Amino acid sequence: MRTVWEKYRHAALAQGLLPWVFTILRNKVGNYLRRQRTERAHLATGVDVTTRAGGGLAPDGTLDAIELAAALTEAIEAMPDECRKVFRLLLSGANREQIRAAFAGTPMGTIDSRISRCRRRLLALLAAGPVGGAKP
Repeated sequence: MRTVWEKYRHAALAQGLLPWVFTILRNKVGNYLRRQRTERAHLATGVDVTTRAGGGLAPDGTLDAIELAAALTEAIEAMPDECRKVFRLLLSGANREQIRAAFAGTPMGTIDSRISRCRRRLLALLAAGPVGGAKP
């Protein structure tokens, strides 16, 4: 209800106030339930949701920036050449057209799929912990 109170003055209420309020309520409850389901799934597998493979946390409860940079570098180096090239371009600020040009005019849908696939691989490597058996 706090969200309704804070935003109702600036909301586009084309369908009226009550449908807008119910949409907010549905979204808030849905987000809460998804978060609870994810936390329960992590707890069931024994994965600590606050750390990555025994890594340390910064005082605010997040991964230390140095550890995160090292983990990203290690994971990207373990990926196929195609994904390393995609991440090098993305990290240099390249847009989709520039990435497409780097892959010799490959169709845009293929570029989008390649970026998505490489991101999934990177997340999977990060979630699995240190690459190559290295200790954190």
